[in-house]
Amino acid sequence: MTDAVNGSDNLKLVAEGIRVYFEGVRAVDGVDLVLEQGQIMGLIGPNGAGKTTFMNAVSSFVPLTGGTVHLGDVEVTSWPPEKLAANGVVRTFQDVATFPALSVFENVELELIVSTYNSRRVHESVQFG
Repeated sequence: MTDAVNGSDNLKLVAEGIRVYFEGVRAVDGVDLVLEQGQIMGLIGPNGAGKTTFMNAVSSFVPLTGGTVHLGDVEVTSWPPEKLAANGVVRTFQDVATFPALSVFENVELELIVSTYNSRRVHESVQFG
């Protein structure tokens, strides 16, 4: 398996047949998604429909029961979240909390550090203004 995705400028995220079962409960059952690089998409549905579980599965925060995830031509189904993030697949969480005593940069920096990045890399990759 490849450690990094090729340098293509037009990578597509493709999730096929995504299934997540929790002790027999079908939280997500056969969902497909194609997302072009730079595309913005919203998932809409009632509470309990599986939107968050689907996003958690695609981003490797919960294990898949079935299905595959590809980034470009590379299958990334079994990659851990930090490896996906290093290759451009990142997500935000529903419960966003900031620390009011910190600057915007410090809030972003803290989240990135907690998400396995180191401080030097954060300063190199995050630019404001």
